[in-house]
Amino acid sequence: ASLKPPHELLGEVLRELGRAPEAVAAFQGSLALAPRRTPSLRGLAEAARAAGDQGLAAETERTVAEIVAGQGRS
Repeated sequence: ASLKPPHELLGEVLRELGRAPEAVAAFQGSLALAPRRTPSLRGLAEAARAAGDQGLAAETERTVAEIVAGQGRS
């Protein structure tokens, strides 16, 4: 079983506590260690939206969509 990266878990906790800017930083830390990890990207998009950074949220959601679309190719 794989473990959730610590920065990703921290981001989720911070987001749940309503500390969106700190959650953004935590998810970015997770992505620095595991680029293109979709759970971290999805968390970043949600945290960015909650923090009022619509541009980062939209950019991150586009990245997730590209990754998901790419997984469907054979």
